[in-house]
Amino acid sequence: MMDKERRIMLWVMALLWLLAACGGSSDTRHPAERVVAGYYIGVARGDTDAVMDAVEPADRNLTGMGFLNLLDALSLSVGPLGIDLGALTDMSIKDLDLELLSSTTDYAVVRAAGNIRYLTLGMEVPFCDTHDVRRGGDGVWYMDLNAAERLARLERILPLREAELNALMASSGESLTGIFATMSDSMAIGLNMCE
Repeated sequence: MMDKERRIMLWVMALLWLLAACGGSSDTRHPAERVVAGYYIGVARGDTDAVMDAVEPADRNLTGMGFLNLLDALSLSVGPLGIDLGALTDMSIKDLDLELLSSTTDYAVVRAAGNIRYLTLGMEVPFCDTHDVRRGGDGVWYMDLNAAERLARLERILPLREAELNALMASSGESLTGIFATMSDSMAIGLNMCE
């Protein structure tokens, strides 16, 4: 009887060990993809700490989070009027898709695409951006917002997007309704930073 109990106990222990070994971390993505995902989750939640953790320390002033936090802090309530500038920044990210385009031991390029929902405007527009991610001296992966590779890509992309926006504006006419009708399309062009 003791032998049977011992075998069952050993079998249970082996099963638990196997489950622990296999189930430790189900996230099999490249570390650079995890960093970019954390960045977008932080942006969508307004979590400045998460955004800062994802960005290379030298680039943290380039995140724009300070401006978003300032708008949120400037929400006013004057008598019956409530001016909520922070509501202009309410957004969520839907269908985030990350693709590892290339990687070496200390550098990776990750494409992020999905839809941004601007809650106050009642709009959903697609976005695409390509991020340079580097392993820092501390072994942690960070997004490099000021990477030479990114700046070179933007030099190629921005003139194309400007031409697209100019063509769209020319087709919308001079009326205010024409400009508002193309707002979603113009935002989609402006948020497409992929080649």
